[in-house]
Amino acid sequence: MFEPFSIVCLFAALPVLVTTLPPMVDLPQHAAQIALLRDVLAGETPFASLFEVQLFTPYWFGYSLLFLLAKPLGVVRAAKALVALTMIAYAWAASHFAARAKVAPHWRWLFVPLPFGFAYEWGFLNFLVAVPLGFVFLAQIDRESRERSWREVLVLVAWVHLLFFAHVLVMAYFVAVAALLLHVPNPRQWLRRVAPLASVGPVVILWVLGKRAAAGEVRVPPVWGWHWGRVEALPSTLFSLPLGDVYLALALVLATAPLLCGYRVRRSPAALAPFAFHALVMLLGPHVAFGTSFVYERFGYVGLPLLALAFEEAPAGPSVVRARRALEPVYAFVALAMLAVHLRRAVRYEAESAAFREVIAEAKPGRRMLGMPFLRGGVSYQAPTYVHYATWYSSLRGGLAEFSFATFFPQVVRYRSGVRPLATDRVNWSPELFSWDEWKREGYTYFLVRQAHDPQNELFPAGAVRRVAARGGWWLFEVNEEAP
Repeated sequence: MFEPFSIVCLFAALPVLVTTLPPMVDLPQHAAQIALLRDVLAGETPFASLFEVQLFTPYWFGYSLLFLLAKPLGVVRAAKALVALTMIAYAWAASHFAARAKVAPHWRWLFVPLPFGFAYEWGFLNFLVAVPLGFVFLAQIDRESRERSWREVLVLVAWVHLLFFAHVLVMAYFVAVAALLLHVPNPRQWLRRVAPLASVGPVVILWVLGKRAAAGEVRVPPVWGWHWGRVEALPSTLFSLPLGDVYLALALVLATAPLLCGYRVRRSPAALAPFAFHALVMLLGPHVAFGTSFVYERFGYVGLPLLALAFEEAPAGPSVVRARRALEPVYAFVALAMLAVHLRRAVRYEAESAAFREVIAEAKPGRRMLGMPFLRGGVSYQAPTYVHYATWYSSLRGGLAEFSFATFFPQVVRYRSGVRPLATDRVNWSPELFSWDEWKREGYTYFLVRQAHDPQNELFPAGAVRRVAARGGWWLFEVNEEAP
């Protein structure tokens, strides 16, 4: 029989399941990776000569799950199922870690809506899949000062390697937290305890020094983006709340309420250091590193279980004990209310995005398409939900939609060495730079534009394309093959 918390964890899937195409910026690109992988391996795409499959990448775990789910479900349903399972897995894994660390049970309720934050809206699929693994890994850390058996050492070695092949940033973050949890006063003993965590070092070095990883965007210097706004945003991001004074006040109340209900801050460095590390990441971590954007921002929702670790019960009188008992139902109500807000936003987005599904259904399968999102955002989410939306064509109809993440070095499917597609990320963020004379030689069948008004006369010369479909700001144009 399920306890109430387990049932609420299942509810975390609802905001995903009520949507046809989840409202996640990068998710269409990740789904397209699997569609391309499937078609390239099967030899069922005329674009196979453009691509190669990269075996040594830290994205294999999430992509492998998506690939396996796509066999029975299809790529789009598989992507939705994997995201829904990830939402549930985060709540379970974080609460499992908290229980093993003897954290008060009221915190676990707030873990349930946490994944619906920055990383979700931006669609960092492999990151979202990897984070629950990180918390399960932390739950395996034996914080007792004793010698480990060889079996326990090998388990830790296996875990850090699994985390690398799930997401290298998640691996680095959780290995650092694990090292802090293993705090002992004796430096030599501490080094012996953390040594198994360092076993993944040679694998990381080999990946970084690889000829494909050593080129292009990986050489871009870090962008730190330090500003005072990080300090103000820290409490809100802990609870995946939007920025603003009201949400900041709510975050501060939720974070400090235990102190008013008979809890105190632990004095153990192993209990305090993990959240201190999280705060340093959020305040001082890079915005861009190795060509990857939003590095520190994506970790915001990971910190709450580490903050909860810093609290413990203190001796208290009857009135304080009663207040302490009230924390769990109050936090459960807040969690359900936050889930209800996310569900409402998802329903609104589903209606808003219906026009795209109607338009894309008019495109013939297996062709090449270029997306030009002049309007990148919607009314339901702060992130630019539609910036990569044209890439759903690859998953829904087959073929190739660009700009494609296959230009980036960590991806499983990459453009072959020497292939330089004209479609880079500039076309998504600056579609006004489009020039028909420049792009007509790329062999596109379709151009999908998101714009408030008909853009045909602005983008294309007379007779170059014909309009196939137009609804709700989406405009689908097919190249007229007879045009000069």
